Amino acid sequence: MRKITFDEEELFAIAVFEPDTRGNTIKRLERVLPELQDDSEMRDLIRSAREKLKTISDREYALLDLDSYREELEWDMNEEENGNDEETADDNVEETEKTAEEK
Repeated sequence: MRKITFDEEELFAIAVFEPDTRGNTIKRLERVLPELQDDSEMRDLIRSAREKLKTISDREYALLDLDSYREELEWDMNEEENGNDEETADDNVEETEKTAEEK
């Protein structure tokens, strides 16, 4: 039996659905497919991840390092909520430096 390898994009896609079990994750991926009719690239990514999930065991699924992808997604969402993208963060540093110089 050959080893199934997920690429980083597939792991991010799986992590988006906050998966708890392999079976539930497959179901969640299948439910989103009809919504992706206009996005062939995303649809292909979700299909690929789903098919790979179908071929691995529950044990192999449990060994996937999805926590790091979930943490990165959470961090990205917090940054978006706070309006802190890199450009905004750079602006904030510049503003702080100007304020410090004025004092």
